[in-house]
Amino acid sequence: VNGEAKNDTNDHEEPQQKQEEDSEEVDVHFEPIVNLPLIDVSNNEEDEIEMIK
Repeated sequence: VNGEAKNDTNDHEEPQQKQEEDSEEVDVHFEPIVNLPLIDVSNNEEDEIEMIK
């Protein structure tokens, strides 16, 4: 008798968790506080001669 009792709380929690996951897919965009200028990044290989191709 006690072993056949079903716990119904799990059935009600699954749809609520799925709704929370769907609502978390929000596209968030923040504007930068400080605008930084674009810089050229070098790796110090610009002046090297390619020996092996």
